Amino acid sequence: RVGSKPHTTETLRMMIANVTHWLTITSLMPASRHTCKHHHESVQPQAKGFIRPVLGRSRLVLRAQEKPKTPFEKGFKWKWERPKDVGVQNVGADVRANLNVAFAESIFGADKDLEFQAKVLCEGCNGEGMLKSTTIRCTPCEGRGRQLVTRKINVKVPPGVQNGSTVRVKEQGDYGKPPGNLMVSVVAPWTDGTIRRDGADLYTDVKLTERALKEGTTVTVVTVEGTEGSLKVPPNTKPGAHLRIKNRGAPIAIGNMEERGEHYFRLVVSE
Repeated sequence: RVGSKPHTTETLRMMIANVTHWLTITSLMPASRHTCKHHHESVQPQAKGFIRPVLGRSRLVLRAQEKPKTPFEKGFKWKWERPKDVGVQNVGADVRANLNVAFAESIFGADKDLEFQAKVLCEGCNGEGMLKSTTIRCTPCEGRGRQLVTRKINVKVPPGVQNGSTVRVKEQGDYGKPPGNLMVSVVAPWTDGTIRRDGADLYTDVKLTERALKEGTTVTVVTVEGTEGSLKVPPNTKPGAHLRIKNRGAPIAIGNMEERGEHYFRLVVSE
């Protein structure tokens, strides 16, 4: 007798089955929760041997899922081919050299001969470092496949360069595919003894007496081209004043003779 009313045998049998079913589920739930916590798909997707708990109507169904194969497990298909025209050094290195130019050449440009050293392909071994079909080291290049030689070329210096400017001559450097470049560093004076250069502007001192500055006069000046011109000095001009000739300086941009700086003539008192 359970409760206040008597139960039949069939009713008691159903109650015992339900209690047994409940005890089975509750005993497995902690293990299921622990498994889901450490093997959740967001943390370890489809791990090999992972047991996914599925609650059925009357029992706990355990389903095993296989881990998918990674690219390393499947294996890579490697295919390697040696690039064409690749030797010890593919691209030739740049070579640097200095070139001296005169004051006027730095302003108007010039063609200059230049000697420099660069590495070329050894003709004795054709760049292999060893004699053909042998293991004998090439003597001229000492097994390096390259030889250091002295070369001479003509360099076109553009107008407007200054001391320290760099002129690049393409593919005149060390041997390679493609060859390196020749980087020419210009060495130029800032004055020729009479005319001074400051950027694109030129300066020349003109000596006059105090009387000439006070009364005014006309002076003869020489430009950087070598031509002569006349400038009028107004009366009561103070020493240190400048007279200007427009567009008679050095090029503002290297290689462009159309836009030039100014040529200033400073009036100084002669001793």
